Amino acid sequence: MTMKKQDKSNGVQKSGRKETFISVSMGEYQSASDYFRDLIKHDLEETERLLVEGVESGTARPLDMVELKKRAQTLFNQGKHSR
Repeated sequence: MTMKKQDKSNGVQKSGRKETFISVSMGEYQSASDYFRDLIKHDLEETERLLVEGVESGTARPLDMVELKKRAQTLFNQGKHSR
């Protein structure tokens, strides 16, 4: 049975690894772990902000697709004429 060599990036895409390497190399972070801790911290802060915004926006109401389409068409038409 052949076992594939595991990628030590733990699923981080190549572009993410490059960004991590650059940030650490430039001294923005002490290590890749510090970089990812900061990334997670910012993601958690953004998630919390969005959750609070959702809660503060009030009670959800049924979606009126007819009204939504009218509003979208109005906004679209306004955008076409402002160019």
